[in-house]
Amino acid sequence: MQTTMIAQIGLLAGSIAISSSESFSKYGNELAVLGGAAVQFGVILPFSRRHELEADRLGVDYMHRSGFDVRQAPRFWELMAAQGGGQKPPEFMSTHPDPSRRGRELRDYINQKGYAKI
Repeated sequence: MQTTMIAQIGLLAGSIAISSSESFSKYGNELAVLGGAAVQFGVILPFSRRHELEADRLGVDYMHRSGFDVRQAPRFWELMAAQGGGQKPPEFMSTHPDPSRRGRELRDYINQKGYAKI
């Protein structure tokens, strides 16, 4: 939420600066759209995907401490990837990492932590 708020403040400041500038004011709408897309795809979405991956790792930590089979976490994401079916947007346009990536990253994390050998 904080990142989104900072991004919105930055966009607002940029819009004010553009509208105040004689040379850029005629391109104000186009620059605002371009700036909004840059913030969305360059800041907000990658930040959200990092949070999702962090949540996956924390889930594996909790599973391990609770005695569950952590090898099932990457398996879950492999099944999700297989069931994905139709067309999906590229990862850079999504708030969530690709299921295949989530499975790979969890497998690496589990091996690194020594929870299991996958």
